Amino acid sequence: MLAALDGDPVRLASVAGTARAAGDAEIEVLALDALAHVRAERGDAAGARAALAGRPSPGGPRRAALAAMAAARHLLADGDRVDRDPALSRL
Repeated sequence: MLAALDGDPVRLASVAGTARAAGDAEIEVLALDALAHVRAERGDAAGARAALAGRPSPGGPRRAALAAMAAARHLLADGDRVDRDPALSRL
């Protein structure tokens, strides 16, 4: 999750896509939450919402954290999603 530490949205989207392809829903959710947080911090509300809930956004992820969480619910608790609430608080 170095991409999250770097705050690089391109790398975070890549991590989310790679995790999705590998069937790693836990990493996909965390990467999408981090992507939403970065986008919200940069004032990209539409991009942040797209990462969290799947609303369309140019260049946005194909699947949102909300959808990915359905596959990761047995692995992640809401409290594990440390980037989700900071992203939501900026929207």
